[in-house]
Amino acid sequence: MTIYDIESEDILINMKIKSREIIGRLKSNLYNFVGGHIYYNNKVIKVRYDLLKDFKGGEIKENQLFDHYSEVVNLKSKNNKVMSGMPL
Repeated sequence: MTIYDIESEDILINMKIKSREIIGRLKSNLYNFVGGHIYYNNKVIKVRYDLLKDFKGGEIKENQLFDHYSEVVNLKSKNNKVMSGMPL
């Protein structure tokens, strides 16, 4: 995975992702990426851009770069689902 800063025209990080969840989600293209957050189903993966600014070529681990959150929307029943493209 490469994260590129368009404004400074610099590569912020280039790393091999090992998490099957992240790899599968990105390959499936069934997510929305908004404001550094990957939204899918009722889960969110947050990209820690704040750590990348301090990283500056040092070593950062995958589990430090991504925060995972589940059940971000309080659903009233198990039959309720989060539509694709939500929550936005």
